[in-house]
Amino acid sequence: MASRTACANPDCHKGIGLFPCSGCQQTFCRKHSNEHYQALHEELDKIVLEHDSIKQQLQSRPMNCTQEIDRWEEESIRKIKAVAEEARMNLCRLINVRKEEMRTNFQVFTDEIGAKRTSGDFVEPDLDKWKQELEKVKHDIDSLENIKVNDHLSTTINMLEVSIMPALYYSHSGGERFDRVIGDIALSDNGRVATHTGDIFHPNASVYGANRYSSGTHCLSLYIEQMHWLFFGVISTSTSLKADAYKSSSAYGWVGDNAVPVKNVYLKGESGRGYGGYDNDMKQYDIIDIIFDCDEKRIRLVNKRTRKTYEIPIDLNSCPLPWRFVISFYWLGDRVRIW
Repeated sequence: MASRTACANPDCHKGIGLFPCSGCQQTFCRKHSNEHYQALHEELDKIVLEHDSIKQQLQSRPMNCTQEIDRWEEESIRKIKAVAEEARMNLCRLINVRKEEMRTNFQVFTDEIGAKRTSGDFVEPDLDKWKQELEKVKHDIDSLENIKVNDHLSTTINMLEVSIMPALYYSHSGGERFDRVIGDIALSDNGRVATHTGDIFHPNASVYGANRYSSGTHCLSLYIEQMHWLFFGVISTSTSLKADAYKSSSAYGWVGDNAVPVKNVYLKGESGRGYGGYDNDMKQYDIIDIIFDCDEKRIRLVNKRTRKTYEIPIDLNSCPLPWRFVISFYWLGDRVRIW
């Protein structure tokens, strides 16, 4: 009697593999064959959605392309004003010192003339000397207005060079899944979706990624399906797991807060508002990238909608490698999908 091929779905224990897939080379029963092809269609839908998003970015006119030049202009003007103010102060000090010296010397001259005039004890050479001294004083007074400004001061304004930076290639964490859960969080879609299921009495909850990152640069894409308050970041694998992971001493990351416009960034578990220019621009339905750069010891957040990038340097003393990503929840119903 010929042996029967079992269905390739690990959750199917009785089905017979009758329908082969030419792509993955696996065989499924009728039920799971339909589910398998439905999953392929869902993956195609995601690709089309990402394609449409990129197409829109290509067709839209960049509005912030001069932002870096504007910042350079403002910084250069600030430096120029600071140098000019310092030069004014130095000039005033120099003139005051010189005038004081001239007044002191002129007082000696005045006393000498007064004494000679009172006593009548002077001759022609004395008159010639006094005339010469008066001419010298007049020349010194005129020289105070003869100011020369050297434009090679020590404080320099760097010239601006504009170029397009080449895009960096990141290894996308395609095999990443939600793993450990501390608190009221439900996982679904084979560990790709995390949903907060707690209440006002148990608000804090955190979910940790399965992968460990110790070298190279890795990118994790996340789709925010629902958000009131969420923390996205990294934590050392040597740190004990807890519900409020963002307060851990090795936690670094950003908070998306649609309830209160607070620009929270957590460094070593401590809040640093607005760090690195972060402006809390995450919203529901955004797709964000969390980039783990182990070699350069930093993490980045890229918002694909706003096209803004934020960066946090990681102190390996407080957050040693390897790292794992973590998301902390606070509001019931908030949901994130690994994209």
